[in-house]
Amino acid sequence: HLHMATKPRKHDIWFSFSCLRVFVVAFLSSGALAALATQAPVLSKNDRDISRTMLRQIREDLERYYYDPTFHGIDLKARFAEAETRIDKAANASLATAILTDIVMQLDDSHTMFYPPRRSASVDYGWSMSMIGDQPLVVDVAAGSDAAAKAASRRPQA
Repeated sequence: HLHMATKPRKHDIWFSFSCLRVFVVAFLSSGALAALATQAPVLSKNDRDISRTMLRQIREDLERYYYDPTFHGIDLKARFAEAETRIDKAANASLATAILTDIVMQLDDSHTMFYPPRRSASVDYGWSMSMIGDQPLVVDVAAGSDAAAKAASRRPQA
């Protein structure tokens, strides 16, 4: 029996989006935000300023381009003032991003979304690798690192 892939029906897509929305709302209203605050690095002054700038840009874009001038009855000025206060108190970038996402989700509009910028992070695994020919090889292991403790360096197999 041959099964042909079909395009998802509008109902299926809407149901998936609704489930995602329920999850995000539950996440934002639960203690998960507090957990984010304790796990991520502290929000620097520069990152806090960037979050405030994004908040202002979101507001300007909504005021300029949003199709409903009443914003579904939401008091935009009050919501953004509250969001700014929350960003001022945010402990880390993850929490600030959640606050920015929350302000857009309060519109309850499937066509209005916030896509945060990608973050860059520098990670030190305690080892370095290089391509030698077509093989990736560990070429250096830092003394005292977890990689050294787990004997991550090996000779290439012949």
